Amino acid sequence: MDRIIDAKLLKPELEKSKQEIKLPDIPSTPNPELEEFEAFKQSQTASDETHKILVQTVSKLSEKDVSYNLNFNDEAKKVKVDISYLGDKEGVDKAKAAAADYATFLQTTYYNEPKGNLTISSGTNEFTFVAYPLLAGDITGPNGTADNKVDGLDYAMVKAEFAKDSNRNLKADLDYSCDISGNDINLVKVALNERQSQRY
Repeated sequence: MDRIIDAKLLKPELEKSKQEIKLPDIPSTPNPELEEFEAFKQSQTASDETHKILVQTVSKLSEKDVSYNLNFNDEAKKVKVDISYLGDKEGVDKAKAAAADYATFLQTTYYNEPKGNLTISSGTNEFTFVAYPLLAGDITGPNGTADNKVDGLDYAMVKAEFAKDSNRNLKADLDYSCDISGNDINLVKVALNERQSQRY
């Protein structure tokens, strides 16, 4: 009878413990790769904030702001030149748009394929991408999957995987050598130098 009473008295405690999970305190150990990645994310956030300020500032510019007067007077040689320039609205608007979205500007000028759009018509369509080689390096993005551009997230991941002694993610093996080496880091650097943060 005493045991039944003890069990009934313990029932509220048992019900309470069903709803509470107590995890042991696990001391954190320093992780240089994670710290480097966090520093990179902070750097990216700061860069995005700077870009927002740039866009706000540039959007306020008008053709009057890029106008100038040049007065050159060389009395010894008896040369006097007065030059006045007033920017045109269309040119200033194009420059503002380029400053606000430099990746699209490069794609529409240097790569001449805005945002990688293709026009597909009925019938047979043939495309050649010889002039646009796919560079190694797009292995991750903000969501942890490839995002069609090579940027600092990809570089940080390859570098972090290179620093590991074991359990490496072979997505970072960009040269397919079955090992992550300095060559893989260099491949990302080449891609960053060519098309940093630009979508393919």
